Amino acid sequence: MLKVFLVEDECVVREGLRECIDWTRYGFEFCGDAPDGELALPQIRKLRPDILITDIKMPFMDGLALSRLVCAELPETKIILISGHNDFEFAQEAIEIGVEQYLLKPVTKASLLKTLEDARRKFFEQLTTGSLRVSEIYEQAKNLQIDIDAEGYNVILLTLQTTGAAEYSQALAERLEELMAYLLRYGEYLLFRCNLMTY
Repeated sequence: MLKVFLVEDECVVREGLRECIDWTRYGFEFCGDAPDGELALPQIRKLRPDILITDIKMPFMDGLALSRLVCAELPETKIILISGHNDFEFAQEAIEIGVEQYLLKPVTKASLLKTLEDARRKFFEQLTTGSLRVSEIYEQAKNLQIDIDAEGYNVILLTLQTTGAAEYSQALAERLEELMAYLLRYGEYLLFRCNLMTY
């Protein structure tokens, strides 16, 4: 399971994010949390989480300063920044540092889970487009704790289309939900999304 560490100075938000998700059900291990970057850094160095979720505005050491240090020391750790401040400069600086995602508060369970899953999805997108060398594939799969060892592979590309004028409809979305529910019953499948209607 991928280890997740949370840094958030607001106690209610920190506890809410920690408790609202059944982490193991979604393939994650919640390995710890801290109220600011200064207290978080020693724990992060020790626990080496796969994913760091951190607020930007915090006392002592803010999320951007923490992200810079983590990116330098643990480049394999994916970073998700959360903030109540819709400020382009924060987002721009986060991208320059190498942050994976930038989310605005209030962060919902659904938006956080989607962002966490995106960390896995990016790997599969690179895998299917041929943009990774074989050594990089195995290294990234190991970091994401995805077992890809096999004698052979079958790849199925599923694209849902409609005969109508609209590319996306409620009926199409419902068919997609049914298809996903069917495929998720089989644990040996590695299911990922390529674009809106393609898996």
